[in-house]
Amino acid sequence: MRARVRHLTIAGAAGAMLLAGACGEAAERVGENALEAAIESESGADVDLNLDDDGAISVETEDGSFSMGQTEIPDDWPSDVPLPPDLETQTVSQQSDATSGEATTLVMGTTGLEPAQVAELYADALSGWDETVNSTTSADGSTTVNIGFERPDRDSVVVMATNDGTGTFVTVMYGIQTP
Repeated sequence: MRARVRHLTIAGAAGAMLLAGACGEAAERVGENALEAAIESESGADVDLNLDDDGAISVETEDGSFSMGQTEIPDDWPSDVPLPPDLETQTVSQQSDATSGEATTLVMGTTGLEPAQVAELYADALSGWDETVNSTTSADGSTTVNIGFERPDRDSVVVMATNDGTGTFVTVMYGIQTP
C-alpha cells in the first residue's frame, strides 16, 4: 500500500506542479488541495502536501514524510559525511518512516572533481566505516565510480560519480536503517 501511495504522490505532485506553473497561485492552492484529497482518499491517511514557488514538494503523513526538489543541504546532514567542496547542488530529496525511524537523504549535483577524486574524498573521510562497494566502469567516454560505506550504528553512505566528458555528476545518498 505504501509503495502505491508513494507512486501516486510523485505522479500527482508532478501534475500539480505543472498546473501551478501554468496558472499561478490560485491554481497551485487548488492543485495542492485536490492532490491532498486524492492521496487521502486512496490511502485513508491524513496527508499534508506543500508545493513551493521553486517547484519543491513535501508530503507529511502519520507514517512518515517525503520531500524533493529543494536545493539546500538539510540542517541535519551529518557533519562527518562530506560533500564535494565545490558541489553545485541541483536537487535534494528526503524520505522518512515515522514507525521504523529509517530515513534517507539524497543530494545530487555537479562538481569539478573527477569520479576517482570523489571516491577518494569519501574513502578518506569515511575510513572508519566499513566499505561495502567500490567499483569503476567506463564505456563510450563516460566513467562512473560507485562507492559505499556502512558503520555499526546502521548509517550508510552510497556515492555515485559519473563524468561523461562534460563534467561530473554526483549522487550522495545518506541513510539511517534500523535492525
